[in-house]
Amino acid sequence: MKTDPEKTKKMGLDGFENPKPFGEPTINRANVSDSVIQRYLLKMSSNKTEITKKRIDWLLSAVSIDKMMLKHKSVYKTILTKWKNNNLTNLDDDAPTIKHLQS
Repeated sequence: MKTDPEKTKKMGLDGFENPKPFGEPTINRANVSDSVIQRYLLKMSSNKTEITKKRIDWLLSAVSIDKMMLKHKSVYKTILTKWKNNNLTNLDDDAPTIKHLQS
């Protein structure tokens, strides 16, 4: 079976279209750990311009796939769903919530 190299470039290791919204070529939605999600959420929560639809959708997809048995899946989903609905009013509370998960 012959593969199309152009199509392959657009696909990630997880088999989904691979937008790489955080610019890390070795990270894909199928192998996102708690620490990776927390790092991305903290990055986004510290700067509103980092919160994009593409990043939110990518992280929500990673949380849904959950091949890494995420410990705080419901917290991530709650925060990301709020952000997806443009609810950034408690953004200052989200960062400490995420930091608390790291301890």
